[in-house]
Amino acid sequence: MDPDLKILLETVENQLNAAGCDLDKWRELRNELHKRLVKSHFPKPGDKIYAKYFQHQFFPATIDSFDPSNQKFHITWDDGDPQGRVVSVADVLESGSRGE
Repeated sequence: MDPDLKILLETVENQLNAAGCDLDKWRELRNELHKRLVKSHFPKPGDKIYAKYFQHQFFPATIDSFDPSNQKFHITWDDGDPQGRVVSVADVLESGSRGE
């Protein structure tokens, strides 16, 4: 979770607790919000991303599919290279950030 978001959620939780609110209900809402944020930011088929090519640097690619059972993406490299087209979630960056 983003550190700033975590601090904000903890601050809200502390204020709700101080006001005597139902923290169990708050935690349910917080968890649902987190799930929705993750889903909205998780790369989807068709998204342009940067992916790590084997153990080398990151290169541009497009997501073809995602396999939740092994947490891996099937991608197509922008340069058409047929190798290394299955990459883990940890080896994918959003299109706006490069981890060279």
